[in-house]
Amino acid sequence: MLKAMRPQENRQEEPSSKGGRPRSPKIQRAILKAAADLVLTHGFGALSTDAIAEKAGVGRMTLYRRWPNKAAIVMDAFVARVDPNTLFVPGRNYLDTIRMQMRTMAKAFRGKDGALVRALLAAAQLDSELAIALRE
Repeated sequence: MLKAMRPQENRQEEPSSKGGRPRSPKIQRAILKAAADLVLTHGFGALSTDAIAEKAGVGRMTLYRRWPNKAAIVMDAFVARVDPNTLFVPGRNYLDTIRMQMRTMAKAFRGKDGALVRALLAAAQLDSELAIALRE
């Protein structure tokens, strides 16, 4: 006896509207933290996607679904670290605002964020993918 197929069961011809499981912000943060930590510890040249995946506790394909290469991961890690610390806070006047912004940036770049920028700039001299990611 043949069972009649219901319309919702015939999904071969219908395009999927969801595109898979949603990406986890927790996994995203773990990957970006792992990438930044590894660059600061070992440098960009010694960094590999395998090492990032291992430190973040994810599979390598998780990285490749989100980023085309390690340079893109490191750039996103840099932006995730630096961007929240560089918010433009308005002052009493435009000069005060600029002074506060420059102090905030100088403070951020004296620490680990500055070390990350230096590592990225140095590595970009020898890695064209990273140089492109920095420019973009």
